Amino acid sequence: MHYVIGSGPAAVSCAMAVLNRGEEVTMLDAGFALEPDAARAVAEMSRQTPGEWGSESLARMKVLAHAGGAPRKLVYGSSYAYRRPDGYAEAEGKGVDFAPSFAIGGLSNVWGAAMLPYRQEDIDEWPIGVEELAPYYARVLEFVPLTGRLDALAALFPLYTSAFQEHTTSRQGARVLRAMERHREALNREGISFGSSRLAVETKGCVYCGMCMFGCPYDLIYSSRHTLSRLGERRGFRYLGGVVVERFAERGGAVAIEGRTLSGEPVSFEGERLFLGAGPLPTTQIVMDSLEIDETTLLDSQYFRLPLLQATGGGARREELHTLAQAFIELLDPAISRRTVHMQLYTYNDIYELELRRRFGRLYPFMPAGPVLDRMLLIQGFLHSDDSLKVRVRRRGSRLSLHKVKDSRPRQTAGRVARKLARNSLRIGAAPLLPLLEVELPGRSFHDGGTLPMRADPQHGQTDTLGRPAGLQRVHVIDSSVFPTIPATTITLSVMANAYRIGAEHAD
Repeated sequence: MHYVIGSGPAAVSCAMAVLNRGEEVTMLDAGFALEPDAARAVAEMSRQTPGEWGSESLARMKVLAHAGGAPRKLVYGSSYAYRRPDGYAEAEGKGVDFAPSFAIGGLSNVWGAAMLPYRQEDIDEWPIGVEELAPYYARVLEFVPLTGRLDALAALFPLYTSAFQEHTTSRQGARVLRAMERHREALNREGISFGSSRLAVETKGCVYCGMCMFGCPYDLIYSSRHTLSRLGERRGFRYLGGVVVERFAERGGAVAIEGRTLSGEPVSFEGERLFLGAGPLPTTQIVMDSLEIDETTLLDSQYFRLPLLQATGGGARREELHTLAQAFIELLDPAISRRTVHMQLYTYNDIYELELRRRFGRLYPFMPAGPVLDRMLLIQGFLHSDDSLKVRVRRRGSRLSLHKVKDSRPRQTAGRVARKLARNSLRIGAAPLLPLLEVELPGRSFHDGGTLPMRADPQHGQTDTLGRPAGLQRVHVIDSSVFPTIPATTITLSVMANAYRIGAEHAD
C-alpha cells in the first residue's frame, strides 16, 4: 500500500500517477468540508438561474475576511478552507501571513484558478528543468480543464494541451487587450508581453453571474475535490478522512506513519511508500519533527496589488461576466529583475464595492463610487522568490516559529514595475494609481515552499529529484516544499506536474 497525505492539487495528482502505475493508494486527510447548511444553500442555487437567487442567499455568500492588507477569500461565505484541527499547533510569527488548509481539496477551494507553466529561465537553479516537467504538464491537463487562447503568450508559456476552452472576456478586459495589441511591438520592446488569462475552469455551464470570487454556485472552477471524486471510482484507491499525520519513520522496506484522528485518538499505518502533499507548512512540520530538523528557510512569491483606472467605460457593474483574471501580463526586464514578473488583470467584481464601503463607511454614499467602479481595474502581481522576503523557520517544541528576513527588494521591485506600467499607460489603456500600490506580507500569495529543496546531491534538510529527504528511500515530498525557488508565474500547474512526475517515476 502507498500512502498519500493530503487532498490538495499535489496529493491528487500524485495519487493519479501512482494508481496509473497499478499500485494501491490510501489517502490520509483531515478532510474538513463545507458546513451542511451552506452546502444545502449552494446546492439549491446550483439548480436555479441567477435571476432566481434570493437576496438572502447572495448576502450570505458575499462575505470577505480581513486580517490586514488584502481581504482573505472565503468560499460560499465560509472559512472552512482555513479551519485548523483542534489541538493543532499553529505556526507563530510576526509580519507573515501563511494559511495552511486541512480541507478536502485544500486551498484549491479558494484559489483564483490561474494556470501557467514555468519558464526555464525562472528555474535554472533546479536540478530538473522544464524538459522534465513538460510531459507532466500535459498529463495534468488531461484531467484539469483549461480555459485560454492560443495567442502570443504561447511563445513564452506553451499551452501543453490542444483541448483548451475559451471564456468570454469582459468589456473592460477586452478594451485593455485591444489597446495593448495596437501597441504590441512597442510593449515588447519594453519587455512587456501579454495575452488572455488561462484558467482552470469548465466553461460549459458558465452563465457569467459574476460570483467567481465568492464561490461558483455551479462548481465550475476546478478544485482537487473534483479529481478526488474520480479517484474514488478507481479500483485500488481509498480515501480516509479525519486523520492528521504527525510523524513517519522508515523501517526496513516499509514506512511507519503516526498521527491522530480529529477527535484526538492516536492512529498508525504502515505502507510501502509515503507521499507527503499536505502543503508547505504542514509537510515541513511533519518532516522536521520526523527527521529532527531544527531550522530551514521558507520561500515565497510575494504579491502586490495595483489599482488602475480606464479613461472610458461604463456599465461594468451591470455586465454579465466572469470575475477571475481576464488577462495576463508578463514583464521581462533585466533592469527591474532577472526573473519574470507575472501580473493578472482583474476587471470589475463586487469585492471592489464591498471594499470601498468598508473603508469609507458612512462617507460612502457621498462618493462618486459608480463612475469609479465602472472604470476600475486591478493588477495582482507576483514576484519571483529571488525578489521576495524569505522566512526563517525554526522548530520550537510542537510548533514552528516563523521569522521574516528583512529585505527592501520586494517594495523596490514592485515600485519599479508600477512605474514602468505608468510610463506605458497609454499603450495599456489604463492608468496605474501609484499611491495605492500595496505589497502584501509573505504568505498572502499562497505561492510558497522551498523548505526541503530538491538538490542533485541532497544534504540534511534537502531532498533528491524524487522528493526524498536525504538518507531516505521510501518517503517522497510532493508539494512545493521541494521547489528550490518559487517563480512568479502561477504555482498550481507546476506543483501538480511535479507531483505527478514523482508519482510516476518513483523507484520500485
